[in-house]
Amino acid sequence: MQSSSRLNTLSGKHKWFLALLIVIVVIVSFIGFYLITPGIRSFFDYLNVKNLSDGIAIYMAFQGFVFALFISFTYQQGINRQQAIRASLHIEAKSIMNILVLTKTEVSKNVYEEITSLLRNYLEYFLAEGPKKGEQLDAEAFQKLFDIIPTMKKESTKGNICDLIYGALQEISTARSQRIAAVKSNLTRGQMLIHEVLGAMLVIGFIFLDMNLLILETIIFSLIIGTYSLLLGIIIDIDDPFEGQWTIDTSVFNNLLEKLKLQ
Repeated sequence: MQSSSRLNTLSGKHKWFLALLIVIVVIVSFIGFYLITPGIRSFFDYLNVKNLSDGIAIYMAFQGFVFALFISFTYQQGINRQQAIRASLHIEAKSIMNILVLTKTEVSKNVYEEITSLLRNYLEYFLAEGPKKGEQLDAEAFQKLFDIIPTMKKESTKGNICDLIYGALQEISTARSQRIAAVKSNLTRGQMLIHEVLGAMLVIGFIFLDMNLLILETIIFSLIIGTYSLLLGIIIDIDDPFEGQWTIDTSVFNNLLEKLKLQ
């Protein structure tokens, strides 16, 4: 899947990259189909091919339906996954803000700086490792967040404040676990292979669908290849939540980190 990652990186850096790639694919498929198809068909008796046209049309209609079903399911799965990650990030950010609000007026400046330092480390760890899918569930930066409770108890005598902070930490823990699970549940090579095989079976069938007008067949074929490539590119893009053009905005954590650095 390294090629997919490189594709997303280029697509993210250059907004025109995917469109340019689709144009190139359409041109190459147009030339290839126009030059190669007559040679392939020459190995078959043209009368038999024409007799098979109805069967090939039914095959392509069924194959197109199956391909569309898989594409739509995978697309929706990717969108739901991104929504889950985005929601988890905002829950974590909200809980961090709650901790800041609850602690700011309850402890001395030195203790408050200890707490903000723990929160900064957590945010920096996510921004360094999360988008690269390197964030570990038992990361030290996360475990140290729970040091906020004993740090609070150094000065705050209000038990309910500590309970509220502990509740916020539990929210962070739950949301973080859900986020990491969603980030790491990307498509496997086998799932991608299914889409590639279904797409190949669909376009190969077009070679044997003789309309007696090669230029029209070539135009339709190249457009189908372009559409297929576009759909596959979108699936690959959505499958990586932090790269490409369809990405998850992490500015909520960036903004929080900047705010903590100013305090």
